[in-house]
Amino acid sequence: MKHEKNSVIYLGTIIGLIVFIIIMFAINASFTQFLYTALGMGVFISIIIIADKILPKVWLLGILLGIGVGVFHLFSQSWTMTIILVIMALLFLYLNLNNERKRWGSIVLVGMVTVASLSILFMVDHHKLPTVDEKIFQSTMNEMNRHPEIMNAVIGIEDDTIYCSLHVNDTLTRTEKEQLGEMCAKTLATTVSQDTNIKGPSDDDLGELYDYYVLEIMIGTDNENDEIIFARKHTNNKGFTW
Repeated sequence: MKHEKNSVIYLGTIIGLIVFIIIMFAINASFTQFLYTALGMGVFISIIIIADKILPKVWLLGILLGIGVGVFHLFSQSWTMTIILVIMALLFLYLNLNNERKRWGSIVLVGMVTVASLSILFMVDHHKLPTVDEKIFQSTMNEMNRHPEIMNAVIGIEDDTIYCSLHVNDTLTRTEKEQLGEMCAKTLATTVSQDTNIKGPSDDDLGELYDYYVLEIMIGTDNENDEIIFARKHTNNKGFTW
């Protein structure tokens, strides 16, 4: 019985470590965030130890696996991988109901950890920010400044945000300003796609570049009475809203 309790604690610790790794990579954690998350991990493991003395083993296993799979889905947003892990978790619980099948349950658990770990590595690599160097920004600004309606274009990057600031002619309508803003975003995405594997823009899509970077667009004129219009697109949005 003592061995079974210890095995539950070990399982909880493994799930907690996986959750910890997912959070660290997903939020690109700073040292302070690392400390807070480590504190949360300590609380999580403490709860496991306490719950192990209160709940039946199968219930505790189910709760722990549920937490692990839930957090995995929260950060991966992959239903396919989540469903696979849910099936493996249910199989693990079923095998653990029978002492003769517990060895197979351990194999399933190792498989779950392996699948989750490989998925995390793929997720981290896939979400790694592509490099956009200064030459690309300068080339895009030169291209935008060729338009007679644009008096000055400033395009750059700050952390995980790409910004496009346009100083335009005050005779333009709001719709024309918005079209120039979209053109700025697509011109940059097109230039980046020429030197990378990142997909360029299409008629109804700004381009894969903005799946990695937040996009901010600001357009103004010399006329003090004109409204400065602003748009922002987050990485998980299809388009931006003015």
